[in-house]
Amino acid sequence: MTNLDVTYITSARDGSSLTEIQDLENVKDTVIGEQDIANKDMTVSLIGVSSAQNYYSCRDCKSKVEFDGKSVTCQKWVLTQKVSTLSVHWVVKLFVEDQATSRKFHLTAFDGIVQQLAARVKKSLDGISPEALKNALIDLNELEIACDTTKNTILELS
Repeated sequence: MTNLDVTYITSARDGSSLTEIQDLENVKDTVIGEQDIANKDMTVSLIGVSSAQNYYSCRDCKSKVEFDGKSVTCQKWVLTQKVSTLSVHWVVKLFVEDQATSRKFHLTAFDGIVQQLAARVKKSLDGISPEALKNALIDLNELEIACDTTKNTILELS
């Protein structure tokens, strides 16, 4: 016997379950944005560090530039720049386990988050090699984070 007046709401993100909703009046005005679904707070255990990279970027357009030993040239603006005026950016890829679900996955951390991670292991990003940063970050254990689950990026450390 099927009741056509019953509405079911499901989510495949953390597994599916059917829930019978008796009164949709309280649900119909609820608006959940894409970012609300994508952003999640969680506690993760660090399993490993996949990679750590640093790169220079153009001071004008922020695109990645290549270093030739003395200067760099932005291909977009054909702008040759002094290395001392460039911004160094960091990208670190971590392999973690969500403590609530035991799900294992990769997360990417960018500049500000990488600086915070380095500070937690008492390292400065000034002059450190990517390999030395990887070796230092492996000492991290538990992290409380906010992450974008669609892009697998760390948005915030607690």
